[in-house]
Parts: sequence; structure tokens; C-alpha cells
Amino acid sequence: MIFEFTTPTPLQSELFVYVMRTYDFVGNSIAAITDGAWSHTGLGVRLPDNNARVYEAILADNAIDRRDARQRFSAMLTDDSRNRLCVIPLERCLLGYNDADVLKVLTYADSCVKDVTYGTCQLLSMALAQRFGIPVPQSTVKQVCSEFVSRALGGGDDESAAPVICDLRDDRHTSYDLVTPDSGFRRTLAIVSGYGKATALHFDRLVSCPILPADH
Repeated sequence: MIFEFTTPTPLQSELFVYVMRTYDFVGNSIAAITDGAWSHTGLGVRLPDNNARVYEAILADNAIDRRDARQRFSAMLTDDSRNRLCVIPLERCLLGYNDADVLKVLTYADSCVKDVTYGTCQLLSMALAQRFGIPVPQSTVKQVCSEFVSRALGGGDDESAAPVICDLRDDRHTSYDLVTPDSGFRRTLAIVSGYGKATALHFDRLVSCPILPADH
């Protein structure tokens, strides 16, 4: 049974990002629209009793919801043998966040459960942005999955503020509205691998590697 709280109580809880690829109509459509390998992303928090809660913007539910991570992941993986999941821990020792930072993230996420719906038009606009550079209409009350995760980890809707945990925008997806499951996945990996600064807007590319000769 997942530990429920009505107000966020981090208590040394750890955050994580996850990405999914489902091979149903919704998953195939989102992967095609965003031109990526992943079809969904979400935010999770490991709670003090070792259960985990996930927050995610779901197209079919038309809302940002929260649910038991174990049940959510098990159902997705057993639904179709082709479905896949990648969970990326955001370790405190790497990113340096504290309980107060987690509280800000969860406060924002819980407020979205009540006030934010899935932005279907935002998703379609992302296809135009990906292919033709047409700006996505900005909205803080209608969000797709990757936009929600980016805003939550950034600390809310103020894009000019310093991110609370990490910044999932890169030099191509420069606003929260443009972050896709694939771009957020790549950016998260860059941060946790040490080749991307957690608070830098632009992606830090690897320019040298100690295990390779200097001429590489």
C-alpha cells in the first residue's frame, strides 16, 4: 500500500525521472508526433517506506495524476511485451538538492493534479515545432508529460528562475513547452553522467575523454 500524504512530506525522499515506450495507439502516435524513441515520461518520488509515487500527465486521462509506481510500471510492462521502461534516479549526492527542494517540486506537482489538464493541442503543436520551428502556444494549465516533468524539476512555471533540481531544456528545446520525452531523456542522462550541468540551459557537449588518446 503506497504511503499517502495530503501535504508533501519529503523526509529524505529521492526523486527520479522515468521514460516509457508503449506500443498502443497513444504510444505510437506520441512517438511519431515527437519524432522520438520514447512516448512518455514522468516524475517519481521514493517515499520513506520504500514505496514510490509517480506523477504524470496522461493523454487518455486528460489530467495530471499520481499513482503507485509499482502498479503503474507492472501494468505497463505486462500489457505488451514490446513495451519498455527506463528509470533514472536523481541522486542527492550528485545534484545537491535537499528536503526543501523536494518540497517545492512536490508542492508544484500536487498543485498540477488539481489545476492542470493534458494539453492535446500542445502535443500537436510540438510536431510543428519539431519539424518547422513553429512556436508552441505557451500554457501553464495545459501540459504534456515531458513539459510537466521539466516544469516540476525546474521548480514551477517561472522559466527565468534557477531550476530547483535540474533543467531539462537544451539548446534546441529552449522552453518547457518544447521538451519532448526524448530530449528530456537525453538531457537527464547528460546531467547524471556528469557531462551536463544541472542548472545550465545549454547542453554541455563532451569535448575530451580521459580514456581516449588526445588526438580523438
